[in-house]
Amino acid sequence: MGLLSRQKGKTFERWLAKTFRAIFPTARRTLTQQRDSGEAPDISIPGWWVEAKHWRKVNIRQCFEQAVDEAKRAKSTDLPIAVTKDNRKEPLATLRLQDFLWLLQRVKLLEEQIAEPSEHGSAMVLVQRQAEPPLAAETDPTLLVNILKPK
Repeated sequence: MGLLSRQKGKTFERWLAKTFRAIFPTARRTLTQQRDSGEAPDISIPGWWVEAKHWRKVNIRQCFEQAVDEAKRAKSTDLPIAVTKDNRKEPLATLRLQDFLWLLQRVKLLEEQIAEPSEHGSAMVLVQRQAEPPLAAETDPTLLVNILKPK
């Protein structure tokens, strides 16, 4: 792999870590020495094994299988995900269908909890939620992952 290709990959990984920080404040790019041994994902976020690739044309399946294989080799319980980007295209996130369905189920449950009407009506519930202190999961991303992690 040439110097420019490695630089493009590093730039993409830094951008991706910054993007993930909007949800996971502890997100960071893993050091190359750790990744070379297969002991760490490209991007470290709680509950997820992130493999990141930015090439001219990425083989998405190969990248995802690398995430799965490395997570298994590291005996990680994190969910594997491949975030890939072809040149001049938008990034894609690839995960197993069972993991995607699990995420959709959690989102639906959270939406139902938020939408539950109170005696004052749903608009009042939203105002009350905004006035309350943040949930522990909002201040500690590891709690959010533990809440959402499949059993």
